[in-house]
Amino acid sequence: MLKVINLLLLIVLVVSGLFLVSQRFKTRVLYTNLNNLYKEQVVFNDEYTKLQLEYGTYTSDYVINQFSQKNVSLHQIKQQDVIYIKK
Repeated sequence: MLKVINLLLLIVLVVSGLFLVSQRFKTRVLYTNLNNLYKEQVVFNDEYTKLQLEYGTYTSDYVINQFSQKNVSLHQIKQQDVIYIKK
């Protein structure tokens, strides 16, 4: 009877040891994936910051005026060319 109990305890010990090793391996894999995702996040944040700067640059009044004058042939009207219509 004592041999059976010892054998069962040995089996439980081996199974729990294998489970512990597999869990540590999974933890290491997940930690590596997490680090890779953090690196990706840094790259995306840098790209987002650059895009915000570009957006700020291209939406400024000066750039819009320059583009409209060169490419669309729009010009800013002069005060003397404004005609007011009264009802």
